[in-house]
Amino acid sequence: MNRNLNIFLILLIALSGCGFKIKNQSELINFNIVEFIGSGEQRINFRIKNKILRNLEKNNPKNIKLTIETKKEKNNKEKNLKNEITKYEITLTAKVTFVEIGFQNENSFLIQEKGEFSVNKQHSQTITSEKKLIEDLSESLADEILEELIENLNAN
Repeated sequence: MNRNLNIFLILLIALSGCGFKIKNQSELINFNIVEFIGSGEQRINFRIKNKILRNLEKNNPKNIKLTIETKKEKNNKEKNLKNEITKYEITLTAKVTFVEIGFQNENSFLIQEKGEFSVNKQHSQTITSEKKLIEDLSESLADEILEELIENLNAN
């Protein structure tokens, strides 16, 4: 019985090596952002710009001009029996337009991130929760924008 278990484990280990490797995202980035224009929510644009530029290297062959227009919406999510708001939902939307310099073909895409936060007993805690959610959604939005840029620019 023990011998059969050992053979089974050896076969399982040998057959499970499918060769899948996770690609390092920095290896896929083949562009530089030479001009960044942001409109809308300035704090969100600042976070997105810093996150994207942090992942770029200067010696890439393609140069692009990137324009991001962000919008933040805050809506009531839930109310209690006293008709007091207990949860808010925040939606961040980014319309991204990029032009590859030298080719002048303009592409754009739209990305949206949603999240919610609860209203706390102290107003300062509620504000802190809102700021933390906006920070997290901005980071997630930047990751999505970078992935979409890599996909679009590597397809060309």
